[in-house]
Amino acid sequence: MNYLFGDSGHGKVIFDICLATRFPIDAFIDRSPKHPTYLGVPCLQESDVTIKATDQLLFSIGDNLIRKNLSEKYTTQFFTAIHPAAIVGSSVQIGSGTAVMAN
Repeated sequence: MNYLFGDSGHGKVIFDICLATRFPIDAFIDRSPKHPTYLGVPCLQESDVTIKATDQLLFSIGDNLIRKNLSEKYTTQFFTAIHPAAIVGSSVQIGSGTAVMAN
């Protein structure tokens, strides 16, 4: 399963990157989901989800401290989302769990 953790504005921007790159998202996870679904993708409460070691996750929360705390809590595979319109230098190395926005 591929999860975005966070279903607010930042999560929707990263979801748009996933749509643009055709990377499938199975569900959003949030501590307090804002909606039951977003564009047909379920928004699940964190306490109702068991993330397996084979699942992939990306934190789609704008707050750096919350992302840091979550990264210490979850030990799974993290995927990277890079918008097709992003400008990335040829010598740049991008680690897993990174989101790169357009332009």
